[in-house]
Amino acid sequence: MKRMTAILLALLMSFSVAACANEEADTSSPATEKEGVSQNAGASAGSGEEDKDKGKDKEDAPAKGYDLAELERMVNRGGYQLTEGQDENWAYAVYYYTNDPKKSYVSIQNYIGSSSDVVIPETIEGYPVTQISALTSSNYTSETDIVTISFPDTLYFIASGVFDESTWYKNQPDGVVYAGNVVYKYKGDMPDGTELELPDGVTGIAGHAFEECDGLTKITLPDSQIVIANSAFEYCTSLSEVRMSENIMRITARAFANCKSLKAVYLPKSIRSVDGAFNKSGAAVYYEGSPEEWKQVKCLGDVSVIFNTDFPY
Repeated sequence: MKRMTAILLALLMSFSVAACANEEADTSSPATEKEGVSQNAGASAGSGEEDKDKGKDKEDAPAKGYDLAELERMVNRGGYQLTEGQDENWAYAVYYYTNDPKKSYVSIQNYIGSSSDVVIPETIEGYPVTQISALTSSNYTSETDIVTISFPDTLYFIASGVFDESTWYKNQPDGVVYAGNVVYKYKGDMPDGTELELPDGVTGIAGHAFEECDGLTKITLPDSQIVIANSAFEYCTSLSEVRMSENIMRITARAFANCKSLKAVYLPKSIRSVDGAFNKSGAAVYYEGSPEEWKQVKCLGDVSVIFNTDFPY
């Protein structure tokens, strides 16, 4: 696993940040026994005022999914060619990096096959499958119910809700649901005072995975973690501590938006994008690098940054 993580990290460190923006079944976690979960008293749900603000703010939230035309414009600016294709099972997009084809990768757009037992390939057209997006449909079960899914180790990004209507998801027990090495979603009601430690080997957290989990107070991410997708922790109003991965590369739009108990986040030099990730959270960002290095990080929104801070973990 360490070798696979190292290979994946090396591949992803060369990807264009622009391409990453606003953008048998595995029915158990990668290492369930390693997942530390404690339930401590004291976490509280949002107040009436917070609930009122939540409803208003959600009207302005981005849609769950991504705009293909916008992605294409951003990708082309980054030296990529974006082409669409399909085979008997998948509709997909190839992000072909013109200056160095070894940096190219595939984002799956939709499942168009007929089998209920799905195997997501590691490569398509010779390029690694790293993302499952939701550009063309809200879920992947409109034609065929998916009962089992096998996920490749190359995968690190999954858009929100793409498998929610499938039998595969409905058969998952309550708690953290894993899609291979990606945290897909927290299923069921989270107890107050929950602290989560994700197991080593997790590479990503899917869009909206922990959204509105008011019981979550602390989460620890493994060093294999490289991506936190859009709105992953939005409205986790009791979340006060995030122990960040030392290799995190991308935190996308609204990932920690409205986490009103979160006061500080530490980011390592590996970070490449934090677009709008901390909107309305009030969290100060402590950055391991210098102001000059921070200028290379894609960042939108009002973020207070404190530089040259030792990474504390």
